[in-house]
Amino acid sequence: MIFNIYKIYKWQSLIGSFIGAMTPFMLWWFTEKYRQRKKFVDNLYFLEKILVDQINDTIEMKKNITDFIDKKITELIKNINENDPNIFSIDYTFFPLFPVTQLSEQIYKINTQSGYIENRLAKSFQLSRNMPHIIKDLKRQFENTIELNRNLALNKINPPNIQKTSYLYNINSYAEMLRKDMLNTNIPVYLKSLVQAREALDELRKIGLRKWRIKFDPRYRFFMTQKMYLTAKENSYDKIEVYFKERVESRLKEIQKI
Repeated sequence: MIFNIYKIYKWQSLIGSFIGAMTPFMLWWFTEKYRQRKKFVDNLYFLEKILVDQINDTIEMKKNITDFIDKKITELIKNINENDPNIFSIDYTFFPLFPVTQLSEQIYKINTQSGYIENRLAKSFQLSRNMPHIIKDLKRQFENTIELNRNLALNKINPPNIQKTSYLYNINSYAEMLRKDMLNTNIPVYLKSLVQAREALDELRKIGLRKWRIKFDPRYRFFMTQKMYLTAKENSYDKIEVYFKERVESRLKEIQKI
């Protein structure tokens, strides 16, 4: 009996020593896991903020271009139409000045651990890089149109009525190009890419990385055959887009009302 008590005491001492030695390590491990989790969530918040800021800037850009067409160009066309057909038309207006920013390269430095989200971020970044160049080119085209008409009028190359008709045609063509290329194509495509990335980030932040992987990543689900897995992997991005489709469309409709 004494021997058994001694053995129990010895094992208790060993277990106590082991627990005592492991406690600092376990405390460090849980602290590190918490720190990593918090950093991951903070990074997602940071990316969302960048995207929301960019969405707001793009909405503002769209409003500026819309106002330019509906107010300044419309007023310019009205003035040209009201000109005496026997007088050269040299009416003009200015292309609006507004900031056009591109997404920060910091988005490439943050690992979201989601291939789909990083694909959306990369696409949005590339589109954002093009925007300042597109706006600069639009400004150049408009100024060239105004300057060309001015030179034609001052040099009296054509009679006033022909010069007026040509000027109206060029201004109307430019306004139509703005509507088609910017308001109906470039800006909607860019906004959709930004909103897709933002909605996916919001979902990842809410449900966590583990649930996200189980929900969308084929590597974390069971498949009966290799063929089924490869098919799921190939269609994984399409599946995510279908999942967020209604939310993205709803958000874009809200943006249209602004």
